[in-house]
Amino acid sequence: MKLLISILVLTIILAMNTESFTIDFGKETGGQDWYVVNDGVMGGLSSSSITLNQKSMVFKGEVSLENNGGFASVRSARQRLDLSNYSEVKIKFRSTSKDRIFALRMNTNDVYYRPSYNHKFQSASEDWQELTFKLSDFNETILGRETGKKIPSDNLKRIIRIGIMLNDKKEGPFSLEIDAISFQ
Repeated sequence: MKLLISILVLTIILAMNTESFTIDFGKETGGQDWYVVNDGVMGGLSSSSITLNQKSMVFKGEVSLENNGGFASVRSARQRLDLSNYSEVKIKFRSTSKDRIFALRMNTNDVYYRPSYNHKFQSASEDWQELTFKLSDFNETILGRETGKKIPSDNLKRIIRIGIMLNDKKEGPFSLEIDAISFQ
């Protein structure tokens, strides 16, 4: 009987570790609680918006470097996420902004000057593409500057927000359409 219980517990643990957590955007699936934060919070003049389509979220706008500006972002609502059972994240997206570098972002704190954890990505085509990143490769960033450190594994238990940021120091328009973000 103990052997049967041990096998059952092991099966449950393995099943929990192989399931994925997916943020599937679109009007009927998710993304309604995501919101925009631009450099206007610090006096900048960048603008952006999000639109939910049937199966995706479109994040677009224009980055301005005036008034010490230079970033636009979209973020999930605050929540408690334990991502420690996952090793990778996959993002499915397309963009007409081939020369722009975006960052997939995770936060463990609400305070803007505390570290966030980012992985940069760039669109290679206007077609749908999927990129997969190891969570252990996310870079610690403070106020837009990489510290040279990676995300501590313990911090994956304390994620409160996921987002996308455009902070590539380039002025001009951008557009990024996201189908899904999936943790595996």
